[in-house]
Amino acid sequence: MYGIVNKAIHELVRSRFGEKRWEVICVKAGFEEEEFIGLKSYPDQLTFDILQACSEELGISQYDLMVQCGEIWIEHTAASGYENVLNLAGNNMVDFLYNLNIIHSRITNLMPQMRPPVFLVKKEYTTGLLLQYQSERTGMEPLAIGILRGLGRRFGLSVDVRVQGADPDDSSFTLFEISW
Repeated sequence: MYGIVNKAIHELVRSRFGEKRWEVICVKAGFEEEEFIGLKSYPDQLTFDILQACSEELGISQYDLMVQCGEIWIEHTAASGYENVLNLAGNNMVDFLYNLNIIHSRITNLMPQMRPPVFLVKKEYTTGLLLQYQSERTGMEPLAIGILRGLGRRFGLSVDVRVQGADPDDSSFTLFEISW
């Protein structure tokens, strides 16, 4: 994963638990560098090791940590110089989700090793939508749930995300029911 993901985890820990706790987590996870470089690719296992160390050190499940990290992801990404990119995706939740794959494809020019998830709006409702989600990485649904909640905040919505399971029309996708 790219350093921007790990930087978001760092920001979550630092802002809620302090820098000293982050330093302990880095030692437990075997991360010896000063900080993560946003556009540098790191082994996926390092991110999972950091999440495991966070869980142990902070007494929070990895699932909850991933959701919380996803929730601050949009805010952190905007503050890290990507506000213009986020603005290109749309000025409301539905438009943003329709355009998210296009944004991912453009970002892969900057981050050629990026393997982004796929998000497809399957059905729209007045107060929500059904979203298909696919990632080649297993276990990333909690991060996606948090990101969707963070997107809701970006657009002034209180978003509820429920995992419906595998899409009966295409089991390679997980269905999220999103309501606001």
